[in-house]
Amino acid sequence: MIFIDTSALYALLDRDDPNHWPARVTWKQILSGGQTFLTHNYVLLETVTQVQRRLGTEAVAALQEAILPQVLLFWVDEVLHQRAMAAWLAAPRPGESLVDRISVEVIRLRHCQAAFTFDKALGAAAGVSVAPLPASEGGPWPWWKPRRRMPS
Repeated sequence: MIFIDTSALYALLDRDDPNHWPARVTWKQILSGGQTFLTHNYVLLETVTQVQRRLGTEAVAALQEAILPQVLLFWVDEVLHQRAMAAWLAAPRPGESLVDRISVEVIRLRHCQAAFTFDKALGAAAGVSVAPLPASEGGPWPWWKPRRRMPS
């Protein structure tokens, strides 16, 4: 199972995001490899909020119709929320949000082997590998060029 976070979901939708190309290629590779994506409802809320503000409701509809059917949704309950909140408050990491801390807990709880994210700190905190490399680090595809649009 591969955990997917807001940075990857957003990059899939925004053709002007510098990580759009690596996100599209990684999405297709993971799906063709038969892997399952997992996220949680806090990531979904965070993603919908960012997509609606930056790209509009049509992009939210694209997320709902084209991407989310491929993603298992884990619902955070009160126990998990309280455990993540306590861990987050007890040992804050620079730049880590409560959503990130809950993601770490979900990755561990559901035994995800990797995270599809452009936030390397998330993978490190959860102890899983991260794919792909951010565009700022060249990504794993040498032919990728920033701002180039992938054909639909």
